[in-house]
Order: sequence, then structure tokens, then C-alpha cells
Amino acid sequence: MAELKITSYQIGTIDFNFDEIKNELMESVAHYETLAYSEENIRECKADHNKLKALIAALDNERKKRKKEYLAPLEAFEDKIKELQAIIGKPLAVIDKQLDAFEKVRKGKKQGDVEKWWADDYAPNNEIPEIIQSITDIWDERWMNVTYSMKQIEKDVTDRLAAIQADIDTINSLPEYSFEAMEIYKDGL
Repeated sequence: MAELKITSYQIGTIDFNFDEIKNELMESVAHYETLAYSEENIRECKADHNKLKALIAALDNERKKRKKEYLAPLEAFEDKIKELQAIIGKPLAVIDKQLDAFEKVRKGKKQGDVEKWWADDYAPNNEIPEIIQSITDIWDERWMNVTYSMKQIEKDVTDRLAAIQADIDTINSLPEYSFEAMEIYKDGL
């Protein structure tokens, strides 16, 4: 694959007579800062207001014009890069679909392994609280991660069931409302 090589790239400055304009503006607007208008000269006040607003607008229009010119090469470059990314994006989407399918199969196999372990090895050989009907009642999606080992899953199940049994024992020892508390606990553990 060809390597991206920038053949021409230049960041420059935009030079203009900033100091000259700044000094002239500071001199010409200085008297407005201390100027006091009265009702008799409201027309002059509005005229001065409009004159200063027009100066700001003229400067802003020039800034926008230069910004558009300055950014035009960057925008053209961005459009070309986006076009290249779109070319790469098509096969990437196909690959992503395949990876998702492989991941779904892998997770399905791992889920099957966990459910088989539960049904064949764990449940028949261990005491399980009555409120737990199947492994799905205590399922943890982290178990489906590639890095989560079967040994860690087995430890999680043992720890979780021990914690549930401790909760049940605590609820059953309540002097009042243990039935109601148990019903609520069953709902979401």
C-alpha cells in the first residue's frame, strides 16, 4: 500500500498593517469613550453608534473572507482524506461483520460450556439456594470475555451463591416481615 506523503504543506502568517490600523483606531475612537450625548444630539449618537458598528462589521467581514481563503486548502485535503477513508471503510465493514459472527459463536460456545458445567458438575454436587432456579439467575456478562477463565467463573458462582445464602439466612432471621423481605429479595437478589 502506498504511504501518505504530503508533497506541499505550508503554514504561514497573514501579514497586514495591524499596527498602523490599531494606532489610527485608538486615536479616532478615544474621544468616544468620554463623549456624553444628550437628547438634543441623539442623531449624532445614533450616527456614531452606526459608524462604529460598521467598522466592526467591515473588520469581521475581512476576517471571514481571509479565513475562508486560508482554510480552503485544508478543506480540500479533508475531503480527499474522507474519500480515502470511505474506500477503506467498505472492506472494514465486511471484516467487522465476520468478526462479530466469530465473537457470537465464541460467546455461544462459552455460554454453553458454563451452562454444561453448571448442569453436570456444579448443581448436582452442591447445595443451591431454593430461589436460584438456573445459572441464568446469577449470570454475569463478564464471564463471556475472552480473558475470563472458567476457573474464575467457578469461583464467582461459588462466591455469589454463598453471598445469596448469607442474605437468605439474614432475611429469615428477621423477627418481622421476613416473608415480605424474601419476596422482594427474590425479585432482584
